[in-house]
Amino acid sequence: MAIRKSKRSGGPKTLEGKVASSRNAVKTGSYSSQIALSAEEEADFKAFEDEFMYDFEPQGVVESSMVHELAVLAWKKLRLERVEHQLMRDQLKSPITPQEYIDAGFVGKDVAEFALKQLDRMDDQFIATHTKDLELARSLKKDRHNESRIKSLDQDHPDFYVRLQKVVRQLDRGPQKVIYAWTGIDNDKPSYNTKPSAADIPPSLLTEAFDQVTEESEAVIHVSKNIELIQGLKSKILDKRLMAMMESATSHRVHEDLGRLFSRRLKELREQQSWRIKRDIIDVLSEDE
Repeated sequence: MAIRKSKRSGGPKTLEGKVASSRNAVKTGSYSSQIALSAEEEADFKAFEDEFMYDFEPQGVVESSMVHELAVLAWKKLRLERVEHQLMRDQLKSPITPQEYIDAGFVGKDVAEFALKQLDRMDDQFIATHTKDLELARSLKKDRHNESRIKSLDQDHPDFYVRLQKVVRQLDRGPQKVIYAWTGIDNDKPSYNTKPSAADIPPSLLTEAFDQVTEESEAVIHVSKNIELIQGLKSKILDKRLMAMMESATSHRVHEDLGRLFSRRLKELREQQSWRIKRDIIDVLSEDE
């Protein structure tokens, strides 16, 4: 027995008609409160949802609501994946800390942290500068009682002197001596020389500064000789970061929950559509009797 077409229209056939039909009962935008969207994302989601409407061809408000929910779940799942990817990329691109290198197995000097922070600058010129500074710091420490050599340090080795002054300030041992140059014009407002020499630094502090420069430069040279080892540790550290993110990320559970909920809603939609088709067949058969 031939089955005649049901009196029900079966719904629109074009994409535009299906989209319009799916939103007849629920006005555009009312569903969007279920997900936080910017103006740009709103347009992207609408296009994304339209694809779902086209694929599933929902009939009536019930099926349209179910397809919309599938689109929302899929959108959230994709957005979560994008966020995870961005976080993972940022985490892997962030600079590796000296402590991470040490934890990964790098054995260095006591001040290896100083050198490991300089990895991006570890070229031949940088290494040569620290090799020179190391020799100079050792020599000056032995000859620290030679006042003329210490006093002319800023002229003989200006770059080293700048570094030494920086180390002295980092040691934070109180104000340095200020040398006043009286003009005799105004005793209440003396002019003064603000460029003290290395000889004006207290001997104990100067020795400590030489020691720190020595340790830092030794660390740079030590690290420069182990670049290949450090590069190998870098891959190990990035793998460790990745594993830590995968183990601690609660988003993994959310991702699975969204996947399970999507599958459940898809099954319910298929059951609804199957029920509708059977109902339409019954209507056709009833008309024939």
